[in-house]
Amino acid sequence: MRVHHLKPMLSWAVFLGWYLCFSASLERAELITGAVFALAMLLPMHHLHRDALATLHFKLPWLLPLVKIPWAMFQESWLLCLALFRRLVHGEAQGAFHEWHRLGPADEQRTARRVLLTFGVCITPNSYLVYLDPEAGVALVRQLVGKEVSPLDREFLELP
Repeated sequence: MRVHHLKPMLSWAVFLGWYLCFSASLERAELITGAVFALAMLLPMHHLHRDALATLHFKLPWLLPLVKIPWAMFQESWLLCLALFRRLVHGEAQGAFHEWHRLGPADEQRTARRVLLTFGVCITPNSYLVYLDPEAGVALVRQLVGKEVSPLDREFLELP
């Protein structure tokens, strides 16, 4: 068996596993439905890999901030809970928009940098990316609570 045949079979097995986990059943009908679903997912995955994922060139140091995401999610969720309590008791909680002009250079890693920036800023509950203009090198980030961009968001916004 050739190695290039192994990737679609592994992808099929992963999709089947996901389907079976969500269906919580190992009955024959679910196995058949899951197998058909997994097979149907192979074509879009092939095109996605060929057209998009093949052009992503990540640098290993860029992936290090991903480790900090679970703790940042906990911290920011707690921050939002406190802000909600303050709003219920005292009134308006203050947030801010931040325009960021120091996005990375326009090079072959630009797409990968944009993917990580979008994921890293949007995954935490206190901030989200409102607008991104890669041509002008500008990002607009909304902080729901607080006046400054969080340290983790800053790491994703300043990927070299």
